[in-house]
Amino acid sequence: MLLAALRAAGAPIRGLPERLLMVWSGALIVAAIIPTTPIGMDMTLTAEIHRWVSVAAFVSLPAAGALLVPRLAADERWKAVSRPVEWVALAGGLGLLAITYVALPGDRVMIGLVERGLLAAEVALLAVLAARLVRLQWVRATTATLAPIS
Repeated sequence: MLLAALRAAGAPIRGLPERLLMVWSGALIVAAIIPTTPIGMDMTLTAEIHRWVSVAAFVSLPAAGALLVPRLAADERWKAVSRPVEWVALAGGLGLLAITYVALPGDRVMIGLVERGLLAAEVALLAVLAARLVRLQWVRATTATLAPIS
C-alpha cells in the first residue's frame, strides 16, 4: 500500500528503489507463508526458502533507503525527509553488518536482538516515508478545501 501511495503522490522512487521496495514486500509475504525450522532441527527446503527470502527482505529495504536519499534531497516536496531517511538507511546498513557478523562468525549469539534492531530501523524508514506522504496529502487536501469557489 505504501508503495502504491508513494507512486500516486509522485514521490521520486522510480527505478531501482521502487524495485527494491517491491522485493522487500514480496519477500515478507513469502516469508510469512513459508515456515522455518526451529533451531537445532535439520534444515528443510521450506526453511531454506524462508531464510533466503528473509535475507532479501533484510537487504532490500536499507538499500532502497540509501538510494532514495539523493532523490529525496533533489525533490523540493520530499527534501524535508532526506536527512531522516539517510540516518535510518545508515542504521539499517549498520544493522546488516551486525546481523551478518552475528549469523556467521558470531555463532548466532544475540541474533534475535540484532534482528529486532534491524527491523526497528526498517520500520523507521517506512514510518518516515509514510508520515511525509500523509503530510503532503493533508496539505494538498486542506489547500483544495480552503480555495475560494468562483
